[in-house]
Amino acid sequence: MRGIIGRFAFAGFLAMTVVAGIVAVLSQRAGRDEAIRDAREITRLIAEGVVEPAITPELIEGQPSGATDMDRVMRASVIRGSLVRVKIWAESGTVLYSDQRELIGERYELGADELEVLHGAPTAAEVSDLSRSENRLERDQGQLLEAYTAMTGPNGETIPAAAIAAEAQYH
Repeated sequence: MRGIIGRFAFAGFLAMTVVAGIVAVLSQRAGRDEAIRDAREITRLIAEGVVEPAITPELIEGQPSGATDMDRVMRASVIRGSLVRVKIWAESGTVLYSDQRELIGERYELGADELEVLHGAPTAAEVSDLSRSENRLERDQGQLLEAYTAMTGPNGETIPAAAIAAEAQYH
């Protein structure tokens, strides 16, 4: 009788362990997916409400005064809390603005998702690939999300070559 009860208890324990593992994985996935949705929406709102009205021809042309003006706006209204980095890209892969000045003017290859957003796809978000060279300054920040959205200028003109990438921590 003890052997039967022991096997039954072991089988029950094993089943509980498997179910708990599955629930933990699904919960983690659900949390990540929710964080990605939030990052996508927050990035879109920041882009439309704060960044787009501050875009100047000088910024698009890569002039230092454009980056300086954008930096004032970003530091006053955007960069806070869990937001780790903000980058505004040109379609060429050139960083037009970053809160890390050393990134401004550097050029990186944009991925397919980023290029699709630049050409009209909705805001995209994903877990950041911190091994990419453009993310080298964020490697000590832990796991990050990055979101991209296209923008238009303050007068409604389309700026197809600009996108904002916001990287935020999530747990």
